[in-house]
Amino acid sequence: QEIVSITMTQSPAAYTGLIPEDLSSSLNSEGVYINSNLPVGEYKFIIVDDCGETHNITVEIPSFVFGDLESEIQPSCSPIYGAVKLSTTNGKLVNVIITNAPAAFEQAIPFDVSYNINTDGFFYMTDLPIGSYTFTVTDACGFVQTSTVEILGYNSSSDGFSLDRKCGSFDITIEDTDDSISGKSFWLQKFYPATNKWGHPTTGAPFTEGSIPTTATALSLANNQTLANLFLIGDFRVIKVFKTFNNGNPNAQCSDIYSAFTINAQLVISGAYNLSCNEDAGADDVIIDAEGAGPFNFEITSPLNFDNGANNVFTNLTEGVYNFRVTDDCGNVKNIS
Repeated sequence: QEIVSITMTQSPAAYTGLIPEDLSSSLNSEGVYINSNLPVGEYKFIIVDDCGETHNITVEIPSFVFGDLESEIQPSCSPIYGAVKLSTTNGKLVNVIITNAPAAFEQAIPFDVSYNINTDGFFYMTDLPIGSYTFTVTDACGFVQTSTVEILGYNSSSDGFSLDRKCGSFDITIEDTDDSISGKSFWLQKFYPATNKWGHPTTGAPFTEGSIPTTATALSLANNQTLANLFLIGDFRVIKVFKTFNNGNPNAQCSDIYSAFTINAQLVISGAYNLSCNEDAGADDVIIDAEGAGPFNFEITSPLNFDNGANNVFTNLTEGVYNFRVTDDCGNVKNIS
């Protein structure tokens, strides 16, 4: 309900008004009473709302507590840039000056960046070259504070990604422990050669490069969980999305190709590679690169029979033409000469 009348019935000794005091003339057009200049202490009010109900309200005005200048660092979408948020509980920021910056920062110091203060009085700035910065700020109460922060970039890594190929399907596990970023989400997409676009792996809904994936254009993957039994083939990628700041904006996001992989309908031998460095003199070592549902069994079937078990590296092979055979866990067999 809206307030239609308000009377102060108790105040601390420092208050200069006469008690009781009718404050109804101070109500705004929405029936709200605001007073931002009251002495510290306890106040009591009697208010009447537009339904005719009477309410007794007690308000404690606290003592002022000086708030430190707080900073929050986020990486930008590039590994050589970062972003920062500055704020204080004293009041809205009204002025922000960069007084020290790394050599890669191209503006002359000091540099006024107050244009990145939003309407809430918070400062957000992105695309700062990595390194140490000093900011001097002034808030709405007139307090001047200084903060030195280390701007960090984003380090791309797929350490938390694992793929388990099965007979006719595959599992994806995400166990990402990167604590340098926040607001993480993970998205699976498939490439469609007919349209030359990435999109949702089951519906085919196309994805616009440079945008952020959604449930319409990608399949969501949960961190610290396994998405099992995906019966799909083709080229796939997992996109990692994380939080960042834009200039004056706290709600920006970045995306990174977390991992890319291909799922074939059958066992594939990608190649046989010579590991030796002896310029064709003496025995050679050969590695067989296979993709499919492991574990694999690796053999030589010509000019001799040799079962190498799960080891895909064959050592000390003399000169000649060899046939290698690979068998996957589903019973598929492929040969390469």
